[in-house]
Amino acid sequence: MERRNFLMNLVFGVLSFFLGFISGKGGIKSFYKTEWLKVIEKDQVSKVDIYTHSGVSLESYRHLVLNIGTSKEDWEPAIKMAIKDIKLLGGGDVFFPFGRKRITKEVYISSNVRFIGVGEGSEIWTDVPKINLIVSEVNAVGCEVIGLKITGSGFGNQPVNSDVNQNVTNAGSGIIFRGVSKGVIKNCFISNHGGDRSTSNKNGVAGIWLTYGCEDCFIVENHVTNCRNGINEDNYFHRDAKNNTIQSNYVSNCIFGIATENDNGKGCKILNNTVKFCTYGAVDVNRSSYVLIQGNVFEGNGLTGEIGIFSATITCYGSSSIKQKHVSIEGNHFIDSQGFGVKIAQNNYYSTVNQNKIIGGLNSGGVLVQGARFYSISNNQIVGCNGSGIYANEVSVNGKSLPVDGCDISNNLITSCTENGIYLNKSGKMTVSKNRITDCGTKADNTYSGIVFTNGTSNGIIDGNIVDGAKLRYGIVGLDSRSVNNIVSNNLVITVPMIAKYGFDGKQIEINNN
Repeated sequence: MERRNFLMNLVFGVLSFFLGFISGKGGIKSFYKTEWLKVIEKDQVSKVDIYTHSGVSLESYRHLVLNIGTSKEDWEPAIKMAIKDIKLLGGGDVFFPFGRKRITKEVYISSNVRFIGVGEGSEIWTDVPKINLIVSEVNAVGCEVIGLKITGSGFGNQPVNSDVNQNVTNAGSGIIFRGVSKGVIKNCFISNHGGDRSTSNKNGVAGIWLTYGCEDCFIVENHVTNCRNGINEDNYFHRDAKNNTIQSNYVSNCIFGIATENDNGKGCKILNNTVKFCTYGAVDVNRSSYVLIQGNVFEGNGLTGEIGIFSATITCYGSSSIKQKHVSIEGNHFIDSQGFGVKIAQNNYYSTVNQNKIIGGLNSGGVLVQGARFYSISNNQIVGCNGSGIYANEVSVNGKSLPVDGCDISNNLITSCTENGIYLNKSGKMTVSKNRITDCGTKADNTYSGIVFTNGTSNGIIDGNIVDGAKLRYGIVGLDSRSVNNIVSNNLVITVPMIAKYGFDGKQIEINNN
């Protein structure tokens, strides 16, 4: 066994010398896996298999650091040479040991190359405005960034998205994957990238930016704070993202927490993240379809700083010309949203809002639906919101009217909301069934109702609901004569409201209500 190990080490040493010779270095500096494992296990980064990788340590390239030993050290040349050497081996690891490493230019990561550090103690940082720190080569496969702290200057500008210019320059982002497939970003600590969206030269992109059509990438267990967008996937160069997973990250104090923006992108999974105190919301889904948002915890998002304007924690929307389809929002926990917990808007089809807990909306209601069709809102708990529990209405986009119709609202528990329990405005063919609405309308006596339909809301089914609230004006009410032909059946209003249990201006079909 010892003889075999000796021969293997000898072969690797000769190969390393040869590759180093042709690269002008005189020998690639490798390090022992056993020593590496001790460092990694100390910071619990060892969950990722590292046994199949050969690697180099940046310490072997310290002589290439510019202005070595000063406060203005520049590690970019050393990192660049380490990457060059590891590419000659066909891929492998560049190990970032404990310590801060300043760079003044972008560092490029290639296919099958992995940057790996010991966690928060391995830091790459810059004080140069607007530069990105780590950028993949276009269409790289299998590149990974694990266990690094990535700290930016706080400055950035939004690049122009065009068909001819693959431009990410000056975005001020932390890590950019450009058209990467099967990439990984894990256990990184990322802060101060892209700016605040409103200050000059501080409107960059993101802490983590997946662009140019990334596919099958995993963004997991990262800590992202004080960035323009925390984690962003989009279709720059008009290449849509597909099947990326954003899971178990902690994102806080960003402008947008997690964003996905694609014309035809699909398959993004946003799972088990914690997103707190993001200005314009925790999750922004812009035109992307087949998105799963599940098991996340959201707290205190949507405080825009603009008077009277509060953003929803999750916003999903198409455009006047692009339908958004099949966004599933399931099993999430919303705490003290500044705006609505969920907003589904403009040209959205077949989405679901299911089994969520929306607790304490501070300035708006629980769920807002505008211009969406054939969606389902079911089995949610909506508690203590300052507004209506569920609010649905038509919306106009670029002069085009987008209706709300063919939707199901069922089996929800809506309690202690200050306005109406469920409010349907200009909605058609709605099914509202088996909801439990208690103690709503607390903002003002004799003003709000348990279930309201108005402004031509017609041809719906309102069946099997239970309404209880001593301050309500009505249990179930139709407010105008144009709202007609709704089947109102098998409902129970327990506490006698201020006016009456039921009130309908238009002609409805009433069956077996109590």
